[in-house]
Amino acid sequence: MKIIFKYIIACCVIIQFSLYERLNGQFMSKLNGEVDTSYIDELPLTITTRVFLSRKFTDYQIKDNNLHNQLHYKPNDRLVGGFGFNYGLIGLNIGFGLNFLETNQDQEKYGKTSYMDLQAHWYLRKLSIDFIFQRYSGYYLSNPYEMIVGWPSNDTLPKRADMISIPVGLNVQYIFNSEKFSYKASFVQTEVQKKSAGSMILGGQFYYLNMRGDSSLIPANIAFDNFFEGHNYRRSDSYSLGGNFGYAHTFVIKSKFFFAFSFTGGVSLAWTSLRSSETDKKNKSGLTLGFNSSSRFALGWNSKIVYLGVSYVYLPFINQAPVHKGWIRWGTGVLRFNVVYRFKLKKPIKILDPSLW
Repeated sequence: MKIIFKYIIACCVIIQFSLYERLNGQFMSKLNGEVDTSYIDELPLTITTRVFLSRKFTDYQIKDNNLHNQLHYKPNDRLVGGFGFNYGLIGLNIGFGLNFLETNQDQEKYGKTSYMDLQAHWYLRKLSIDFIFQRYSGYYLSNPYEMIVGWPSNDTLPKRADMISIPVGLNVQYIFNSEKFSYKASFVQTEVQKKSAGSMILGGQFYYLNMRGDSSLIPANIAFDNFFEGHNYRRSDSYSLGGNFGYAHTFVIKSKFFFAFSFTGGVSLAWTSLRSSETDKKNKSGLTLGFNSSSRFALGWNSKIVYLGVSYVYLPFINQAPVHKGWIRWGTGVLRFNVVYRFKLKKPIKILDPSLW
């Protein structure tokens, strides 16, 4: 398994394949619902092809609200280019890391990060589903000038090659006004939003995060006395389970230009433990309250044949830590630029016909 991961990392090849199972007729009908064709064009018998540039990102923060300061760790993420297509219920995207854009100076400044990043964002008629599974190895501290005593004002940053994060998450949301509002138009490019519309959204999420290092994640030369109550830990385990509520809207200008946004937020039941780097004992927060949210934005030009646009998805959560006014915050997302061309078919492709599954 490690060899496979190393090959994926070395080649920076990320393959995302999404295949929605055919459900029984009654449930599928309820899930798909009706579409108001004066607001949404579903583009039947159309193959959506795309080329894209994207950057996936993640971050980890140790926040001390008593001192109003935080340690902000990030991996050295990469720009990815690729291509893909959608037809009916089937979608395939293949991405390749653009390593030639990374210089030796980039690695000297940010360090080296190896990773496996599987982010799947599915958009059904009445549901949106986000699934996260990652493994990042190698982080850097992005704000040493604020947090480290005497850190020089040059381009070097503290690097933690030993830091490893493994998050797993699922976020499912229900779209109330799916007859007139389409996520697919902005984020999957398989439909066209013809007129402005919005919808209330209700959902729930679960996240687990394991972050660890060989030594304390809090630097020994930190600039603030008693930061995080002096609790030096080398591993954190965080769980977040909760609901969220929000609103999404797409503005359409002159039938082709669009701006879409979505924001949800909610309260979670949270639990976090910290493993001391000195005694190797766990300090547990117990069951507390946390917060979760999701943000989505898209902007571009969308017609029945061509789509040009940029999209952004960000999914963070924040948990109380077993430290007075201490919090653990984690987030991940993706920024993508798409160039899309759609091919109209004269008849369905039989092998891809969902009715045959």
